[in-house]
Amino acid sequence: MELGKNTSLFQNICLVQIRSVDDTVDLSSLTSIYHTPSKIRHNISYSHNDSGNLNRQTLTISYPGLSTSDFSQFNQLSRGVYNVFIKLDNGDVYMISPLEFPMELNTSYDKDSGHQLNFTNSSPVIPVFINNQSENDGIILDQFDYTFDFKVA
Repeated sequence: MELGKNTSLFQNICLVQIRSVDDTVDLSSLTSIYHTPSKIRHNISYSHNDSGNLNRQTLTISYPGLSTSDFSQFNQLSRGVYNVFIKLDNGDVYMISPLEFPMELNTSYDKDSGHQLNFTNSSPVIPVFINNQSENDGIILDQFDYTFDFKVA
């Protein structure tokens, strides 16, 4: 088996939009403070075997610090799975998790990096370039009606 890693496939992610695939989590309860993380990072590793290619992705959204109640509210998100799109600061939009291979979420805390939301999936599908939308602030797609976004200030 071959294993490759690209820790910086997408540089300068400025916006992440998610849609709950299974509707198990009420995203409307999150307030506007959660929309502005301090950092967004995407990592991907590739493996190949006789069955084909497999891509393991992690999208990490970092917050410098949250109260215990805020962290608990974020932890509620870990019950769902999500369709995820990202936008780079140059306007390029990518789908990093299609409906068939949604991303799961876990939350963590580290004294050096603060609180993190880690979206992960394993998929034979690589991230797909959708288009460039440098003329607007959000991501506008007919087939994607997001339920929550994270935007680096």
